Amino acid sequence: MAKPIVIAGRGFPTKKAAEDACREILYGYAVGQPVSNSEHVDLLQALLMRHPHSDEKTGCGIVRFEVRQNPQFPSQRTLFLVRADGSETDFSFLKCITQPTQRHRVLDALRIAVAPQVIDVARRAFSSGNPVLCALTGQPLASFSEAHVDHGNPTFLQIAVNFASSQGGWEYIPLDRSDGMIGEELAHATQLRAWTQFHARCARLRVVSINANLSILRTGPNRAIVQEYETPPLF
Repeated sequence: MAKPIVIAGRGFPTKKAAEDACREILYGYAVGQPVSNSEHVDLLQALLMRHPHSDEKTGCGIVRFEVRQNPQFPSQRTLFLVRADGSETDFSFLKCITQPTQRHRVLDALRIAVAPQVIDVARRAFSSGNPVLCALTGQPLASFSEAHVDHGNPTFLQIAVNFASSQGGWEYIPLDRSDGMIGEELAHATQLRAWTQFHARCARLRVVSINANLSILRTGPNRAIVQEYETPPLF
């Protein structure tokens, strides 16, 4: 049975309802725009108190929240907070609503680690001089901004699970974080190198249209991957 949740005095019947309210903030402002609505600010401040690293995130005090483009995945948005001393860092509302497991944290770090590989596929496709077609629909893609990159078979989740098994399990993949970093990263350079090489060998990346990525793939074999994240682990 779904459990209600109360944040900043506002009751939500489910965690999903609370997440949807946060997404309204994330997509209700232009990229680079500060969050100005007082109810939105109150909600984000209350959420931050639930963050697993709340004190570290808050620091010397928060001046404002902003909606920004995700530096790793330009087609996605991220919430940032700016402190009184001018320092800043990202802010995940999902971590505040539902504390992530080690598995989810590692999956996120693995996804970020191979972002350059994923983005490079799209960049090479659009710089080749040849027409770029969606690998699923055959639809012509006119520009870089219309494309996402998808893992074919095996899926990203399958590759990640196999890598974690080769390391002894999720708990044997330590993570590290620093202020201003988007998410966490693999703590050991040797393990990071092993993962990026493993992914490069296994991944079958393909350029797809945004519509195909966000609709067709959500009902196909990649549905499980989409459910692991706030947004799909794609460019």
